[in-house]
Amino acid sequence: MAEALAQKKSNLSLFLISVFWFAINFHWSALLVIVIPSQLLNYVADANKGRYLGLLLGIGAVVVLISQPLFGAISDRAAFGVGRRRPFIFIGVLGNIIGLSIMYLARSFSTFLIGFLLVQLMNNIAAAPYQALLPDLVPYSQRGSASGYMGLMLILSQVAAFGTVGLLVSEGHLLLTYSIIAVLLFVLMVITIMFVKEVPIEKPEKFVFNDFIKSFWVSPRRYPDFAWVFFTRVFIMLGIYTLQDFIAYFIKDVIGFENFEQATGTTLLIISLFSAVSVFTAGYYSDRLGRKKIVYIAGAIMATSAAIFVFTGSYLMVIVLGILFGLGFGAYTSVDWALAIDVLPPTNSYAKDMGIWNMASVLPQIIAPVIAGPILDYFNMFRSNFGYSAVFATVIIYFILGTVLVRFVRTAR
Repeated sequence: MAEALAQKKSNLSLFLISVFWFAINFHWSALLVIVIPSQLLNYVADANKGRYLGLLLGIGAVVVLISQPLFGAISDRAAFGVGRRRPFIFIGVLGNIIGLSIMYLARSFSTFLIGFLLVQLMNNIAAAPYQALLPDLVPYSQRGSASGYMGLMLILSQVAAFGTVGLLVSEGHLLLTYSIIAVLLFVLMVITIMFVKEVPIEKPEKFVFNDFIKSFWVSPRRYPDFAWVFFTRVFIMLGIYTLQDFIAYFIKDVIGFENFEQATGTTLLIISLFSAVSVFTAGYYSDRLGRKKIVYIAGAIMATSAAIFVFTGSYLMVIVLGILFGLGFGAYTSVDWALAIDVLPPTNSYAKDMGIWNMASVLPQIIAPVIAGPILDYFNMFRSNFGYSAVFATVIIYFILGTVLVRFVRTAR
């Protein structure tokens, strides 16, 4: 493994390592932001949509919370001849596609929930081992650039998802939407398996149940920087997921767009396009200027845009804020992976550790809708759409905390 880490990667290799990240994020951008909020209205009353969205996403995130580090740790101990990550990616994608089929065919909330939970489980069977490919294969000197490629794939996937899915769903093309998601997952999975070459581990760690369970605890006392990066990401992701989960309903209720799916897709497309302006450049310069400076700038921009969001009822202003937020989001995304990999504990269990780090994204998926959903419905009872002001006020707090706390990370610049 050390030999693999010492080898400098070409730009093509960095691109191929990151390409499956496009499929994963297209998948979740389409489902979480557009498909699920729209399809959910077929099963629940409009007045209860906040609670049911929170329930669905909260239960699904619990599945992720367990499956990410679990299957990451299992892949760390795998000894397949083709590598310890790629077999999990293959199996996970096939199961993911089955779950998508159940979601499309669902005629009740309970069936829709079952399909969604299967999608969460199988997607993370693939994603947890996949996330370890970057620290497995990329040398330290290129991790900022590699993180930039991952951030670029995230942004491009969102551009593609928001530019197509909102329009498709608004016009009733649900089958085509699910088909596009499934085909992208399958094709980019095949490219990853064929062209990303792993170095098979010669002596996998022996499986001892007690040691396996204990390995999921990363001591904040022993690895304080890992803990601080974890908590800063929790707060940033709380802000991002709160906005992401409720932007469609905001456009429907506050802006007053009946065709809210298409308007949501357009809004998020603009955010993604301007994120692309900053994502790759910030990742490149973070190797030279340091990760923390980029986080400070990005967090300040996102908090400012969220603060203005509280007072707007104009779609034009939403677009302007989307541009501002996109620049901050892109900059943060560009250093997100690099900052985490810089502070990973010095072990060979990269998939497990990246799975634990990814809990900083999963926990907000649970917490954000559980907090924001009831806030939305409760404050809306006092004054029409007042709940959205309360929800965006919490977003401001999240971004401020996530930005300020990064100063405690000592070993990263």
